[in-house]
Amino acid sequence: MTKTYQVNGATWCGTSIPVPGYTHLRTIQSPIVINRRIPVLAERAKEKITEWLELCEKPSVSFSCGKDSIIILHLALSLKPGILVIRHSSAEPHLPDVRQMMAYWQNKGVNINNFIFGSLFEMYKKHGLEAPAIDREYKRQVEKYEKEQGIDGALRGIRAEESRERKNLRQYGKWLRKQNGIWVLDPILDWTAEDVWSYVARYGLPYCQLYDLDDGRDRNRRRLGSIWGTSAAQYGRIVWLKKYYPEYYQMFTKEFPEVRQYV
Repeated sequence: MTKTYQVNGATWCGTSIPVPGYTHLRTIQSPIVINRRIPVLAERAKEKITEWLELCEKPSVSFSCGKDSIIILHLALSLKPGILVIRHSSAEPHLPDVRQMMAYWQNKGVNINNFIFGSLFEMYKKHGLEAPAIDREYKRQVEKYEKEQGIDGALRGIRAEESRERKNLRQYGKWLRKQNGIWVLDPILDWTAEDVWSYVARYGLPYCQLYDLDDGRDRNRRRLGSIWGTSAAQYGRIVWLKKYYPEYYQMFTKEFPEVRQYV
């Protein structure tokens, strides 16, 4: 599949092909990259990460397997190859894209710890599908896990253009801050989605095929979060799940039949 993108006013093109041995991963082959910001942005991000590493005794990378965290992982590994990588997840099955992305990096010797904070299905049964208590419980479990593991640093791949809260972090220069005893760093806070895809193309990094689905959604706004939930269900989230991952839709609606109302 050949795609053409606009990157900061310049055009680059490349062919999206499967990664050998990983049917749900893609890479951009032979791109013509004109975006000259990438080396500068990458160097600035590395400087921030180096400063952050000096503050931490046991740093970690928060790895969602999405496009932004792929950049963070690649940058971190270039500076500290043995750094601990953590994916926070529920006990429910992952998308095949996620399973293969984790396997890809683990097969390269990357130390990935899949921290299971609990079962979302059980939390939904206890609190309801839209309960704020679930998010609070998730945060409590993550904080408990970090404390038990002695983790004192978290490297994240969040960007300001994705939400108002994140724009505030950039506006007030909060790239690096101490939060609940953890040094948190967001080194690509000012990157655009086009910057991210240019970096992926430039370094031949794998990404999940979910970003290439022909579902009419803007790939730059697509998130690789949990599929088990009803937030934004009124905008087609459950319809999307049924169409592209029907086995997961059946699993979800078997436990929560009321979800069918959105289809």
